Amino acid sequence: MSPVELPFGDVPAAQAVVNVMRELSGDKHPLFAEVRMYVFQGARTWVLYNGDFPVSLHCTKIGKRKKNVWEPVANWYAAYTLPAYRRRGHAYRLYAEMEKEAIKAGCRHVKSLAGSSAGLGLHRALQHRCWGQVPTGEVFVYSPLPGQEHLYPKGAVPPQAPQELTMTKAEINALIKQGLRYDHGK
Repeated sequence: MSPVELPFGDVPAAQAVVNVMRELSGDKHPLFAEVRMYVFQGARTWVLYNGDFPVSLHCTKIGKRKKNVWEPVANWYAAYTLPAYRRRGHAYRLYAEMEKEAIKAGCRHVKSLAGSSAGLGLHRALQHRCWGQVPTGEVFVYSPLPGQEHLYPKGAVPPQAPQELTMTKAEINALIKQGLRYDHGK
């Protein structure tokens, strides 16, 4: 299985992938409804196929603007792997594909809101910096991309971070065990 990037801005193609994944999984995950909006707003979408059907999806908007030292940023909006295909590195492979493109585009950081235990676990595996929970219950992730660490201001807190210190591994593990917003159907 090799990652495939969908044509930029192709909302119908992204929706077709989402429809197949929703049907195959039987899941009513909220991100299925959100991907269409993300693609419409300029996010790029990578898909991993097993034969003819998609098994994993990744959706990120690769930023271009440079208003401050933190930008440009890769805004990671969504990742989903069919339950039968989880824990095989598929989401990690799609993230790695996006990461290469983000670095090529000059992005310095990846930014995300982890809304599920699986998502937070992926960020933990990628050693991303987590800055606490936002009011919606998601975890705010803001982390330098490889090779960009030297640009990361020492001791500085990213814009929109809900707290001034990154979360400890113990805090992240406790949230994974407890579950997050999407784990509880919200």
